[in-house]
Amino acid sequence: MSKEFMLEREKTEHIQSLVPYLKHLGFEIGYQEQNLVFRLPFSDKLIGNTKVPAIHGGVIGCFSQESMRVFSYLKLELPHLPRLVDFSLDYLLMAKSEAMYAQVNFIKTGKRISALDCKIWQEDFSKLIISSRANILMI
Repeated sequence: MSKEFMLEREKTEHIQSLVPYLKHLGFEIGYQEQNLVFRLPFSDKLIGNTKVPAIHGGVIGCFSQESMRVFSYLKLELPHLPRLVDFSLDYLLMAKSEAMYAQVNFIKTGKRISALDCKIWQEDFSKLIISSRANILMI
């Protein structure tokens, strides 16, 4: 990966305290250049298919969902983590046994509901492994 990931330890620990499963997975918050980016470092416990080996699709889906919730929580300074109302994802490539990165953007933000887009990649942003969308309830 050409862009260096700068870990935000305090934010990571705060989110991991709110969602203990994210601590179990190793979910991290940081920046690449000036963009808020989420990282899931590789661990053997993430493998779904040991013959390939490939990261389990459920882990990738969870990483995508939680990245969108955490992004909204941080960017909108919400008092609590928002709830997912709707979620869809497209698996584009197999996730190899490497760290994954997620970048989230708002499509539209309203008073109660926001629409988000999430892109997940591994070593190269131009080779996305997941593209997903979600609507979140912010109240």
